[in-house]
Amino acid sequence: AWASLILIMGIGYATFTLTMGVHWAVALGLFAIVGIAIGALMNLGGAWIATVVCLAVLAAFIQLLVTLGSALMS
Repeated sequence: AWASLILIMGIGYATFTLTMGVHWAVALGLFAIVGIAIGALMNLGGAWIATVVCLAVLAAFIQLLVTLGSALMS
């Protein structure tokens, strides 16, 4: 269940940002909220919530590094 939900959230995030033009921060927040809500509905517990929050923080950090790198390249 965990791997399936993480895969769905990752593909959804990529779809929203790359094909629909949604800002990365909005898509990240939306899928973090959706992931936590689905995890709560499936009774995955606090470890699931911590995992989603940590993955969202990691994704934000990586995206900020990409933004800084692209600013230095231009």
